[in-house]
Amino acid sequence: MADNLLALDVGNTSVAGGYFVGGGLEFHFSLSSDAARTADEYGVQLRQMVAWGGVDVAAAVPSVLCSVVPPLTSRLAAALERYFGVAPVVVGDDYGALGIEVRYDNVAEVGPDRVVNALATRELYGAPAVAVDFGTATTFDVVAADGAYVGGVIAPGVVISAQTLVAGAARLGAVDFTMPPRVVGRNTDEALRAGIVLGAARAADGIIEAIWEERGERGVLVATGGLAGVVAPVMKTAPRVDAELTLKGLALAFERMGGTR
Repeated sequence: MADNLLALDVGNTSVAGGYFVGGGLEFHFSLSSDAARTADEYGVQLRQMVAWGGVDVAAAVPSVLCSVVPPLTSRLAAALERYFGVAPVVVGDDYGALGIEVRYDNVAEVGPDRVVNALATRELYGAPAVAVDFGTATTFDVVAADGAYVGGVIAPGVVISAQTLVAGAARLGAVDFTMPPRVVGRNTDEALRAGIVLGAARAADGIIEAIWEERGERGVLVATGGLAGVVAPVMKTAPRVDAELTLKGLALAFERMGGTR
């Protein structure tokens, strides 16, 4: 593991970042994904975030990134090389170096964040396993008993589902994504929160049970993503929560793809 490493997971709505020191995640942060932002703007903001974490930005910092937003991939790669002194390792659609077999009909179709999640789940928690990521979409990624990534499920994300609900009902306002103290809400806010959080939890439970039934094996279940800490505690399938699973997977990918400090 590199002594120092900057990892970026570029999603449709946000960029999750983490800084590793001696193999451990020292701190993490989040930026908005903005197609209008230039490489220089990203570079300056990343330097500010890393400096805020106490890192000497005068020194070269190795980095790794995965991205599901093609226009931002090259832009952030340029920002990392220009402002941190080293070209980043980019996890793309060639996963041979990661040491995990990808049994997808078209490997280029699977997002690198999903493969990275599968890799981290297998290496940190074992196999067979399912990783559920509560992000822009809610994704379920399956690792077979032999350690291969065998595919998964993509469902609407919690936030998108909630925004659709609120946008379609004039009397419903913005909602806080936390589970209320009771299922039966005594006001509109409680009713919305219970419906959104518990609805997401039960939907996830149902998909996971279907995966286990189809696969004929259960194994470990890990929840990650921004809302994992809210949804997972009310899931009947009781997943382990690792909010930084993707960043940890990126650190593993960095080493396996020949990254050096």
